[in-house]
Amino acid sequence: MKKWIVIIGLMLALLIGGYVVVFKLIVPKTAAAFMPVKWQNVPLGQKKSVVGEYLGIPVRKNGNSYQWEQKINDRKRYVLDVTYNDTIAIGYDVAYEVKILGWIQRSEIKSDSLSHD
Repeated sequence: MKKWIVIIGLMLALLIGGYVVVFKLIVPKTAAAFMPVKWQNVPLGQKKSVVGEYLGIPVRKNGNSYQWEQKINDRKRYVLDVTYNDTIAIGYDVAYEVKILGWIQRSEIKSDSLSHD
């Protein structure tokens, strides 16, 4: 009986370790390498109109935050959130989402903001 408990414990440890390696190390690193080119240099400190010309029309607007998406396929997408202070872009976050077996794993791959000196 003890032998089975040890075997099950080792299998669980391997599954958890595999999950951590894949979803916390490999996925974010490869997602960052293939991030949309325009999203690598979001024009912070610029007006909404300038950011809109550069990035295109956002898919969602939530108060002072605008969101753009780029779908890779039905299971994978990049999401860009740009935060505004009135009309000036003050920060952004780029995330990569992958859906596997009904779970959505979101990895933040890049963010930046204007410093408030």
